[in-house]
Amino acid sequence: MEKNKLEVNGRLHAVWILARQGGEDALEKLFVLAKNDRDNRVRAQAVRAIADLTDPMLIRHRLDAGRGDSEIAGRLASLAEDGDSGVLLEIVVALGRLGWADSPAWLQKNYVQINPRIMCKSTRR
Repeated sequence: MEKNKLEVNGRLHAVWILARQGGEDALEKLFVLAKNDRDNRVRAQAVRAIADLTDPMLIRHRLDAGRGDSEIAGRLASLAEDGDSGVLLEIVVALGRLGWADSPAWLQKNYVQINPRIMCKSTRR
């Protein structure tokens, strides 16, 4: 292991530490992880953390909180370019949580058959 480099499990935990300690200020760092980490599990975890930090119901503490930030939703949608089904699943969930108005068109364009075994593994927390 290289000096100052975390293995996968360390990076998975670091995502939540970053989200918890950094809050909204951590969004840019989480987007970098969601786009660039070499492990898809870390990328999916970063997407999940972004969704938690930007979910309008969690921010406003109301069930009728309305839609989330459409710019954040668009940035999340753009992360689906590599086609990993685990990351894609987390993006779909995040877009639903944000109530993104462009979700139907985006889903039609980006729909892929998600392996049910991957869905089961990806939805465990």
